[in-house]
Amino acid sequence: AYLADFASTNAKKLSQDSSISNLFSAFFEHLSILSDGADEDEGLEFAVQSILTALLELLGAIQDGSPPAAKLDKEKSFNKWAELIITIIGGEGKNSPTRILQSIRSKRTALTLLTKLCSSYPSSIAEKLITAMIAMISNTRSKREACSSAESLNLIVPTYFKCSQAAGL
Repeated sequence: AYLADFASTNAKKLSQDSSISNLFSAFFEHLSILSDGADEDEGLEFAVQSILTALLELLGAIQDGSPPAAKLDKEKSFNKWAELIITIIGGEGKNSPTRILQSIRSKRTALTLLTKLCSSYPSSIAEKLITAMIAMISNTRSKREACSSAESLNLIVPTYFKCSQAAGL
């Protein structure tokens, strides 16, 4: 969590480094490891939230600074990363048990990350936004989560329409 916080705080500087793609891959690998298993440990939820925030800040710094394609050159990884995000918000995914995000804040951060990835790489991510919408709606358990799901749809739907044209959907 400390490394993720450092990355969030220093995202602008880190985004200028030529190995930013490796840092992204490492954070997604840690996210995958922390998401393995079905137990509900609040400490793990905090660590996952920290990683999601770091990824979001790094991607934002990349998008603000230079063309993302020049920095994140592993487009085939985006598919895998999008599937991981969808799995941890409650979508169908890996066969092994997965720790699904519990907090509304974590889910919103994950969806924001997914939509930012889609804005940069619509051909890889756009069709996955429908799956993300279904995951959010199907995992709504309370009135508070229903309001959050509606807010999430307000984030995903415009991104989908914008990116689906670019992706040829």
